[in-house]
Amino acid sequence: MMIDLFASYATTRDLLPDQGSITWVGIAETEALVELLGNPTREISGATMDDVCATAMDLSGEEAIVLVSQHGGWTVLFEPTPFCGSDPRAFQQFSAHSAALNVSWTVNHDVWVTYASGGQIVARFDPLDLAAVQPKSGAVWLRELPVTSSQLAADWMAACLALGEHLSGIGLDANWLRAGHRGVVVRRSPVVNTAVSHLDLDDDELAAAQQDPRVAAVIAEPTEDKLPLITELIARIAVSSANLPGHVLVDRAFQLITTDPDHRGDTPEMRAQLRAWSNDLVRQANAAFESSEANGSGHVLPGHETAHGRLLLQGAAVETLIRALANDDPAYVAYKTASQAQATHPNTANGDAGRLRALLLAAHHIYEQG
Repeated sequence: MMIDLFASYATTRDLLPDQGSITWVGIAETEALVELLGNPTREISGATMDDVCATAMDLSGEEAIVLVSQHGGWTVLFEPTPFCGSDPRAFQQFSAHSAALNVSWTVNHDVWVTYASGGQIVARFDPLDLAAVQPKSGAVWLRELPVTSSQLAADWMAACLALGEHLSGIGLDANWLRAGHRGVVVRRSPVVNTAVSHLDLDDDELAAAQQDPRVAAVIAEPTEDKLPLITELIARIAVSSANLPGHVLVDRAFQLITTDPDHRGDTPEMRAQLRAWSNDLVRQANAAFESSEANGSGHVLPGHETAHGRLLLQGAAVETLIRALANDDPAYVAYKTASQAQATHPNTANGDAGRLRALLLAAHHIYEQG
């Protein structure tokens, strides 16, 4: 039973490295899979997961190492870095004649799960944010998963390993993780900088993005130099979506967001002031809920229809400004800012939802290229 399979992986996360990528592919031709990752240059026989992690530290920037293990009609690939298996283009080729599942995670706790079949991406999602699944049609596949949303939220690694074993019949237990497999060093193929408009934007989202020349320029060529603009545009969508009232803190926040991070001297103080404002908005929302007719009917929920819901949306917009001012990798900041901005319930009719999704994909695309 799947519940037993999920439970069997409860402690497996402790045996895995802080970052990595595992891919299950429904074919046994391992040579073809390895060549999709790059040009094989040498092999390490009997390599363990720890061995490939150690080897990866000594490789040049143009090389990568992958642990390959073939069982029956399926092959498992583990990559310590980079995450070639999570590249949408390579992944679509993996699944051209079968199915493939990938889970990739970083030291920053950024997690992505991707499933493809017949050369098409069926679903790509953050296990802690299933509502943001890409493409939107992937929500149907998510509902049919043998692992539940609560299991993904409780232990995404256990849920993903259980799903991988359910699909392939291959159990990545402690014995497998410590056993010797085939280690292959490859010279990575150049990564093509594909426009985001080709990556899971539906027609309405693409049309909305192209209505704003700045967003259109971003998705046409999603490059690192556009990250400050991406973060600013995301924050402005959040403030507009939540109808956040004019406030000196909003003006000051945007002054800092549009300033070079190396010259944001008072950012910590600004984040503290924004945090206090966010907390106050949540308190106001709770008070409004207590005095409303909705009291006793459930939880305080964000939304444009009620006074308490609108206050929560405004709090989410302030939280978006806080994310935009984080001191971290700019691509990671942009992506996390976009994820938070979704909590402001951007309008689909006026195109804000489509533009936000385009910017989120652009930020994630740049982060993966990095």
